[in-house]
Amino acid sequence: MTWEAVGALSGLVSSVAAVLALIAVFYALRQWQESQRQTVLLTNANMATVYQHVAAMMLEINRYFLEHPEWKPYFYDGEEVPGRMDKREREQIETLAEMFADFIDLISVLEQTTESHSATARRHWAEWYTYVESVVETSPCLREFVSRRESWYDQKMRVLVSSPTASDDAQSAAGG
Repeated sequence: MTWEAVGALSGLVSSVAAVLALIAVFYALRQWQESQRQTVLLTNANMATVYQHVAAMMLEINRYFLEHPEWKPYFYDGEEVPGRMDKREREQIETLAEMFADFIDLISVLEQTTESHSATARRHWAEWYTYVESVVETSPCLREFVSRRESWYDQKMRVLVSSPTASDDAQSAAGG
């Protein structure tokens, strides 16, 4: 084999190697794109599951109001729970206040632990916080319950409940 043949063979091998490298880069890029697509799908599925948990808890609270519509003013109209109310009913209202507090805490924790990079996710969390702020603002029994049981809840939730229109403060408390 002559040096010219070796040079030609070397050039051919180099060309084949370059083509194979381009094919490998192409397939790596395709895999990366597919991985990105699957990540988006998984994130959406996770957000749907999170939303399902939030909605299920809200449904449970609404069931209480279906059974006892007379309690709605204590949570939505700013009315104080009367001192003359019987002990059993007072305890039921306190249980509902605890459910609301747990619901708010769930929203706070889920928002902190889920990806909220998409505009849609941020909008959904903002809508929930608007609802939470409204309930906190109009529910003395909820604010009073959380103030007595403060150690049960995370800092962001305590900020939300102690300052009804403090979603910015709550975002700061969460580090967001």
